[in-house]
Amino acid sequence: MREYLIIRYGSNRQNQDSHRAAVAIVEAKNRDEAKTKAFAGDVKLSVQHLWSGEATLNVFNNQCIEVVTRSRARKSEWNSVCEIDSQLR
Repeated sequence: MREYLIIRYGSNRQNQDSHRAAVAIVEAKNRDEAKTKAFAGDVKLSVQHLWSGEATLNVFNNQCIEVVTRSRARKSEWNSVCEIDSQLR
């Protein structure tokens, strides 16, 4: 299993100021499985999404997701999602 970072980008009325946001980390065998798990709710969501009350990953009109392996993810984006552990402890 590999770890993947789910990044949502694009804009809509709910997130005009955030065009690119790391939203979740998922463990999966490949990118396709990571996407499936992300929409099924089998993810570690970022603090931003827990605070906003979102329990699952949502993609609205004019938005897309990108799935990136941990080795290719930006360290700052990866860490922003990992903050969830420190906030919940």
